[in-house]
Amino acid sequence: MVYIIQENKTMRNPHDPEQQLIAEAIAIFQNNNNIRQEKGLDPLDKMTLPMVGTRVTFYLVPVTDELNNAVVYGTYPESETKVRKCQCKVDGVDGCMEDPVYRTRALQQYIAFKDLVKSY
Repeated sequence: MVYIIQENKTMRNPHDPEQQLIAEAIAIFQNNNNIRQEKGLDPLDKMTLPMVGTRVTFYLVPVTDELNNAVVYGTYPESETKVRKCQCKVDGVDGCMEDPVYRTRALQQYIAFKDLVKSY
């Protein structure tokens, strides 16, 4: 089960939605494992989630059982979690999907991102 999230509901810092995005990735990991257990399947120890953020930004968020447990119990994980990020930028364009040059480049990057996700 793979989710791609495309939203920003942050209230405190609407210009930096990455914290929300990572929190949602952890919630997806938890929900996915709950569904797997309901179906009699073993929960996953690790799941890398492809995410699409605001202003066409692509993320790969690796969520491990260790990270999940740290969130559940309010502790720090022993291992560092590295989130990969690729932001679509086009020189001379403000990053708006209404601009055909930007939209073309963003869609090209999306196709490349889909291929990259398959390797995780």
